[in-house]
Amino acid sequence: MRVRHLPLGPRHVLQQRPELRLVVVQDGAPELWNLVDDWLRREHLVADAKLIDRFHVNERLAGICEAVTHGIGAARELYERWQTQLDRSDGAVDRICRRLDDLSYYFLGQGDGDPMPRYWEPLARYTLQGERASIAWSNHAYLDNHRKYLRYATARRQGLPIGSGVTEGACKSVITTRFKRSGQRWFEHGLSPCLQLRALHLNERLRPCFELLLSSRNGALAAA
Repeated sequence: MRVRHLPLGPRHVLQQRPELRLVVVQDGAPELWNLVDDWLRREHLVADAKLIDRFHVNERLAGICEAVTHGIGAARELYERWQTQLDRSDGAVDRICRRLDDLSYYFLGQGDGDPMPRYWEPLARYTLQGERASIAWSNHAYLDNHRKYLRYATARRQGLPIGSGVTEGACKSVITTRFKRSGQRWFEHGLSPCLQLRALHLNERLRPCFELLLSSRNGALAAA
């Protein structure tokens, strides 16, 4: 009996439940997306949605709001406004990036006599330099570079997850507490089958799985 051939994984689940949706939610690290995209191609799977975890994006938005506004009240107002827009429209991130473009052009052109953009007049500070500027424009670049992963409105309407908390919690309870104990060392060829068995056990599928394997094995022996 070869444990590594147990019927696990999204492809098997989707064969059994074709109505389910495949959604990828993680942070914006390029190496993570490269790994996931390679895996999807290898498994001949297509994700219904690819999103950056909303918590990570909220942190970026909060950093921008605190950096560019003139006070706590203005920062909170802007942050809540942008949150609502992201919840309601897939195009919200495009509008947010355009607003930030307008503000950056204003600050870069200070001294040319151009007025502050009307959108920013009641919110923005009059100068933006040093650490505040670094925080604002680095987070702006992050949003701009990851726009395709920040379309949350449709996902919310379809009942799809937009946060990776469930996955991260599962990683801790399924993997970390069992496979990162003191003194443990694992190779992939040993870890993979043990992890599959643990997942089956926690999902209460271990006994049915082995009954299926034994039934198949006994059937093959009877036929021989």
